[in-house]
Amino acid sequence: MRTVLFMCVVNATRTIMAEALLNHLGGGRFRAFSAGEYASGAVHPLTLECLEAHGIPIQGLHSKTWSRYVGLGAPQIDFIITVCDDSKEDMRRQWRQEPIKAHWDTANPAAALGKEEDMRLAFEYTFDLLKRRIEAFLQLPLGDCDPAAQWGAIMSVGEIR
Repeated sequence: MRTVLFMCVVNATRTIMAEALLNHLGGGRFRAFSAGEYASGAVHPLTLECLEAHGIPIQGLHSKTWSRYVGLGAPQIDFIITVCDDSKEDMRRQWRQEPIKAHWDTANPAAALGKEEDMRLAFEYTFDLLKRRIEAFLQLPLGDCDPAAQWGAIMSVGEIR
């Protein structure tokens, strides 16, 4: 089983969605985690609502910092995927092992302004985008190529719009 850590600054929306989606769709081939530079303390309620509406389990989802994934006792991380430009800095951090690091720029639906309906649409759009990317990620022949090729393949998934 390969492990993926999705990272952003706050860990309340996009990374939580990505974690839940990969754990649900990965068929036991992957174990996903998510973290932020700063934990928000809570998952955005529309994130949980959106996941539940699509039948994605939400048990155990919570906002956490990246510090739990470094040092002794931390799970081995095979891939780190950042989802916001501000978290790209985290890709330079030294990890216990040397995971493959990639970036999938994803707009933050929590930043959407307007009526509640507009907010819900922004969360749906982000969910659909991350679902398409994760489905493409799951199709990658990651075991059949070297780390540089894996990095290129994972980065290309981030180009899906």
